Amino acid sequence: MLMYKMCLADGKDEHKKGLLQMKMAEGAKLQMCYLLHHLCDIQLRHRVESTIAFSHDFISDLQTDQLRRNVEIKQSDMPSAVAAKKTREFRCPPREQMNAILGFKNLEGEERENCPCGEEQGRASG
Repeated sequence: MLMYKMCLADGKDEHKKGLLQMKMAEGAKLQMCYLLHHLCDIQLRHRVESTIAFSHDFISDLQTDQLRRNVEIKQSDMPSAVAAKKTREFRCPPREQMNAILGFKNLEGEERENCPCGEEQGRASG
C-alpha cells in the first residue's frame, strides 16, 4: 500500500498513513488514486517499450551476424558437405533458429564444435 508521510512544519515525521486512512475528502482520495494509477501505467508502458526496443536491437544484431556468416560460408572454398553442415542453421524454421541461439551456451563437447554461432560467441560461452 502506498505510504504517505505527513510532515510537520519542523520537518519531523508525525504519522505514516496509507492514502485511504488519511483524513481527506473522498473526491481528493479518488483523484489521488487516479493519478497514481496513471503514473503506474506510464511506468509500465515505459518498461514494455524498453523491452521491445532492446529485443528489436538484439534481433537485428543477430540477423546481421547470421547474414555475415552465411555470406562468408558461400564465398569460401570449403567442400559442399561441410558448407551444408554449417548452413543448416539458415535453412531451419525460425523457431528452431531461436532455440539454437538461446541454447548455444549449454552445449558440450562435440556439439560446441558444431555450434552454428559465430566464433566470438562460441568462445564467450566456454
